[in-house]
Parts: sequence; C-alpha cells; structure tokens
Amino acid sequence: MVDGKGADGQPAKVPRVKFVPVGAEEVLSFRDYGSHVVVVTVDGQKFSSAADQVAAE
Repeated sequence: MVDGKGADGQPAKVPRVKFVPVGAEEVLSFRDYGSHVVVVTVDGQKFSSAADQVAAE
C-alpha cells in the first residue's frame, strides 16, 4: 500500500502493482482461471495477474 488518491479524490492508501520475475524452478503450482493466472512459489508466495487486467482496462 502506498499513498495515493481514493475514488473520491481524497488522499488514501492504495495498492501498488509490482512486477516480479519468477523462474520456473521457483513455481510450486499455478492455475489459469481464464481471466487471470495465479502462481504459488515454493517459498509460499502467491502472485496473480489479476492486477494486469485492471490496469489494462
């Protein structure tokens, strides 16, 4: 979360999209939902491409 502006234009905390490269050897599991992909790494981190869809619209 970073400082930004909310829907009403007032200062608010908003999520920041962060792009993280993930190597094939780090992937424990993944699932393609059609609209977005979710990847779980061997160290338990969970990444989703759902934010990419929101940013593109």
